[in-house]
Amino acid sequence: MQEADSSNWRRVLVTAVGTGNYSEVRYKLDDEVSGPNKFSSIALGEILSPHGEPLHVVALWTGGARNNPNSTHYADYAKAVQAHGWSYQPLDIPEGMSEAELWEIFEKIGHALEVNDSVIVDITHGFRSIPVVMVTALQYYRLNKPLSSLNVYYSAFLPSRPPEEATPVISLDMILALADWTYGAKLFEERLVAAPLADQIEQTQKRSHVDPSWQGQRLTRIKKVSTALKELDRLLHNNLPIEAGIKASELLQRAEEARAEFPSFPPIQDFWEKIERQARNICVGIDPKEKPTYPLTPEELERQLKLIESYKRMGNILSSVTLMREWIVSAYVYALGKGDSWLDYDRTRRDAEADLNTFSRCRRNHVPLYFARDDQLMNELIDAWDSTVKIRNELAHCGMRPEAVSGLELNTDRLETILALIRQADAQTVGEGN
Repeated sequence: MQEADSSNWRRVLVTAVGTGNYSEVRYKLDDEVSGPNKFSSIALGEILSPHGEPLHVVALWTGGARNNPNSTHYADYAKAVQAHGWSYQPLDIPEGMSEAELWEIFEKIGHALEVNDSVIVDITHGFRSIPVVMVTALQYYRLNKPLSSLNVYYSAFLPSRPPEEATPVISLDMILALADWTYGAKLFEERLVAAPLADQIEQTQKRSHVDPSWQGQRLTRIKKVSTALKELDRLLHNNLPIEAGIKASELLQRAEEARAEFPSFPPIQDFWEKIERQARNICVGIDPKEKPTYPLTPEELERQLKLIESYKRMGNILSSVTLMREWIVSAYVYALGKGDSWLDYDRTRRDAEADLNTFSRCRRNHVPLYFARDDQLMNELIDAWDSTVKIRNELAHCGMRPEAVSGLELNTDRLETILALIRQADAQTVGEGN
């Protein structure tokens, strides 16, 4: 169920009626049972509006269903709606025998809805592709009207069912929500965008407390995962890699605590694995209070490099180049042997930035540079600094200069080389020590 703000609110039941021989049976949704009904949507309306609440019924009719000489469905349906005191809008639609006709049905459904409608859908009596078009159209209008809520049902009618046994009405909401879950998981996995997936998790917990079909399966812990995901999303989008890493560790803990709540929902378990896998790629296993003493290691440089590459892959050049600049400073600090104070600007980073700027200026002025340490590593650092600072300054100043901004292509290969050289130097130092 997708929530939206509501001011002018009405409950709308959308259905389609075909030409089948519908038997008069009772319908059951969770613990609520309707009276005998020929039409499942009328029974659903009775169950969901039991105390005479206003209900607007939109019924889709093809010409074949409306004018069938062997059926009284059209007249009978109107009488059933009238008997309950509901408002009624029969909607003439084409047979859906071509793509153009399917789009016509799609648009007619949209014209029948208003902003903030709370929509109930019964697809039981739909024919051919009409149920698919109904659900797809309503999911589209849920966001683009928007609708205040959308719930989809199907009645599992069996002619062989004993008459004293009610026909079960099944909610399809969780199954249909999997499309939103899938999209949210894809965004988090590929683009580090966590908010849409967090919204789906939060809505699922809410649904488990208001939807009777979840009785006995109330979720209580997954909202903490949603909260951690939203906070992680904010930290990632504000380019705070260490705080994001700490939050990712909390996310892993929350996800593990909540895992036991949904053993009967295998798809959600699959999404949980995606969440945990991405969180492990980002996480930093320290308490926030330990940040001042968090040491710089090649592993931390590698973790941040993965974030840089992720930002680059999603087209977020500003975040990528901003973190890239800080990464180069950190790599230089590590090369100086000052990894224990790498986060201290006054003691370490300010001087490191000044050194890199001096080296860059000397190179531009053709002043020879001689390094006591690895020349290749230092030259790679200066090359990376030069290319990164230029792009970073363009973006930091929002392109506020007469010339058009161009050349925003980032090359992270040099950072891979720098990291490899750092590891090589570490290995050599260890070897010499032995």
